[in-house]
Amino acid sequence: MQRIPRVDLDPARLLVMSDSPQPKTEVLDWLKIAARMERTPALVSVRPVYAIVITQDCDAGRVEDIALCEVDRFDVVYPAGKDAKYPKRTMDLITKQSRINLKWFYLPREPRIGFTVPMAADFQSVLHVSRAYLEQNVAAMRLARLNDLADEHFRERLAEYFPTIPLR
Repeated sequence: MQRIPRVDLDPARLLVMSDSPQPKTEVLDWLKIAARMERTPALVSVRPVYAIVITQDCDAGRVEDIALCEVDRFDVVYPAGKDAKYPKRTMDLITKQSRINLKWFYLPREPRIGFTVPMAADFQSVLHVSRAYLEQNVAAMRLARLNDLADEHFRERLAEYFPTIPLR
């Protein structure tokens, strides 16, 4: 998916708007805002990012929000991967790290969809977007789908990173 909104904010310095007779803005700490126990308008930074859906297919049709993992350049998601500029070195690194480091899923270069450098899905960066909004805008936001083999590996990797933990 492309153009997924990512909200960046500093909980220690949120720019909020008050509803007093004279509307004004002030910078507050999130805990002060939360103590009010009410919805508070705030000004935040939003930027478009690539992302891949991680909500299970069986849940996607009935949940309000779809969970996605941010996709970024491989060397950003996995800084040790910056030396993996050559196919052989990249494959060696991915093969070795796939058993050790479960925090990302490698996505190879694919210029047809704008991935001119290796990319990775970052399982530590989870975003949520309204299912209704994604359904309404899927034609503008869907970039591509994983092929069947890649999808199977992606789901396995995802299950290893986010294991289902039974409650007692």
